[in-house]
Amino acid sequence: MADTFDALTSERPYRAALTAEDAKLELLRVAGSQLDPNCVQAFVKSLQTRGVRPRPIAQPIADSAA
Repeated sequence: MADTFDALTSERPYRAALTAEDAKLELLRVAGSQLDPNCVQAFVKSLQTRGVRPRPIAQPIADSAA
């Protein structure tokens, strides 16, 4: 569920990122067909109680050959 939410809220070459609210609505829309509705409800409840936290910024891997 978190992976789907992350994918929806991330910029992609083929589409703009959705807002957290729009991504939540999309999860609810596909609950029961593409996603387990119980998992969707638990995830949405978590979003409501804990909020959305920004993902950490990826750090480049240091080149060990240098």
